[in-house]
Amino acid sequence: IGNLPAELAAAMAKAGATSPTIRLRQGDKAALVEALTMIADDKADAAKRQQLVAILGTINQPACVPVLLKLLSSSRNDGLKSAALGALMSYSDPSIGSTVLGLYNELPEQVRDVAQSLVASRKPWAEQFVALIDSGKIDSKSVSEPTVRRLQLYDTPAIVAACKKHWGDL
Repeated sequence: IGNLPAELAAAMAKAGATSPTIRLRQGDKAALVEALTMIADDKADAAKRQQLVAILGTINQPACVPVLLKLLSSSRNDGLKSAALGALMSYSDPSIGSTVLGLYNELPEQVRDVAQSLVASRKPWAEQFVALIDSGKIDSKSVSEPTVRRLQLYDTPAIVAACKKHWGDL
């Protein structure tokens, strides 16, 4: 939808096909502001918020990162937290890894699984993750086997040593 020819997009708008999700996918800046406002509003419909969060994971809008990170600390909806973590996988902002890891111990178990996938997806975040495990700030038993296997793919001395120390040979 984001790559529609201008003529088709104009015809759709003229015909009334101006849903917020279509406008968001087309890169409409006003639609992005509307989406971020709705996502940040705890009183807005949770399903609609989750849908918008998922869309933000498929389009390149770095302005959404602070709003998605705030959801992790402020939302009581675990599905929304998981969706935010999933959407954040599309972004490489350095603050993502440190923020997620700072909140890690407060996250419910099912949300932690998504957080693990996220921090294991980038080498610098994975290094921070294993450093927190090594320091005892994150319990190594909370880390799933698929995450450990993903961490083992990084060929850095710190990650290799931490994996061996905490999980042995899988």
